[in-house]
Amino acid sequence: MSLPLKRKLEEAFANYLASEITTGTALDGINIYRGRGTLSERTLPSVNVFVGELQINADFPPDAGEYIATIAYHNASQADDQSGSVAGHDARQLQLETIVANVTDAKAFINKPIGIDNRVIKDVYIYDIKEDSEQQDFKLSGDRTLDDMLTYKVPCRNDDGDGT
Repeated sequence: MSLPLKRKLEEAFANYLASEITTGTALDGINIYRGRGTLSERTLPSVNVFVGELQINADFPPDAGEYIATIAYHNASQADDQSGSVAGHDARQLQLETIVANVTDAKAFINKPIGIDNRVIKDVYIYDIKEDSEQQDFKLSGDRTLDDMLTYKVPCRNDDGDGT
């Protein structure tokens, strides 16, 4: 039995993010988490990748395995006025936005390649990544945390047919 579609998408998008981070960049060394959770469960700075919503795509029959997922990236940093944490947080946010906006690379990483398939997460196919919102300042845990959320609508297909 394979993973539920939400979990596949979280793993696939988190793995894609990790694959795009290079040494010496703003996101180098960031903690990447998958699925919902609280900040108290994470080491900051971190990016949490989760599926906020998963709906059957109304353009297809209900049993076709076609969905619209809302993928969310939560960028959280500890606020420390002495360490330049605001500038670091903003640099991480900018790099995160740039990575996720590269739809062509994301699709190439997540979707089944021609030839040998070495992907860790299989049986999921994404058609597109569309920005759902602008950067939002958003607080989960009080005054000493910098929080930003990016959300995207992702038309996708669950290829193994075992549901969501």
